Amino acid sequence: MEKSDIITFLKRIDLFRDLNSSELKKLAESVREKQYTIGEYLFLENTERENIYLIHNGEVELLKREPFGNEVRLALFNDGDFPGEGIWDNGSIHSTSARTCKESRIFEISHHENLKPAAALKILSNITKVMS
Repeated sequence: MEKSDIITFLKRIDLFRDLNSSELKKLAESVREKQYTIGEYLFLENTERENIYLIHNGEVELLKREPFGNEVRLALFNDGDFPGEGIWDNGSIHSTSARTCKESRIFEISHHENLKPAAALKILSNITKVMS
């Protein structure tokens, strides 16, 4: 996908609404596009958070494993949603799993990307707003 199309998509996402043009361009350069098939996991419960996942198109369910091993669906995410945003902090652990329900194009952004502190602070602030 062209960088300009990625930037247009990122502008629609609440997490990035406060970023200026240069910050969006820098962020778009760090986006990794991945195609998932039905039933693939984006992340697993009790694993370290590494990415923010942006659903370009597709469907992803958020799951929690019960003590007896059954998975319970907690939420369903669609185009433009971002499961697994968490705190986007080193050492933070996923409390749920995310799995595709249909073929999905997902944009992944690592929290290790070299964003300027101001841009990272804007994203973290918006994550906090979304989670609350």
